[in-house]
Amino acid sequence: MLHRPLFIDRDGVINRSVVLPSYLFRVEQFDFLPETFTSLQQLRDAGYEFYIITNQAGISRGQATPEQIADIHAYMKNEFQKHGVLIRGIYVCPHQDSDNCNCRKPKPGLLLQAIAEHQLNPEEVIFIGDRETDMQAARAAGVRGLLLPSEIGLSASLEQLL
Repeated sequence: MLHRPLFIDRDGVINRSVVLPSYLFRVEQFDFLPETFTSLQQLRDAGYEFYIITNQAGISRGQATPEQIADIHAYMKNEFQKHGVLIRGIYVCPHQDSDNCNCRKPKPGLLLQAIAEHQLNPEEVIFIGDRETDMQAARAAGVRGLLLPSEIGLSASLEQLL
């Protein structure tokens, strides 16, 4: 079976975003968008492999701890596993814009890290996001970007990906 790497932004694509200036920092706040599981199952069956790419500035702003974000991601991965979906990697930027790191989207650091760690061909990678900064990161990393409307979920991408 063909294995196609699919990088997915988290907030606004997999789960409902929390209204800023608040940040999602508790598992109880994590709310999957409709059809997330069925969409990922269809994509899995079509040969896609999944990687999560997410900015989490709440960490550097002191509104969330790395442990809280790790707990949320453990919960998310467990819920996906219950539906037969494997997440191959989760890449988190804990910084805010003023930190000027290379990992915060729109910079490509997280995408390049995932590509290197999993020995992926950038020409085969698709990055799904709901913001222009996601698309800028995709271009900077040399991968294809697919912009979705925020808070609609992965079902909006099925026609283009299947």
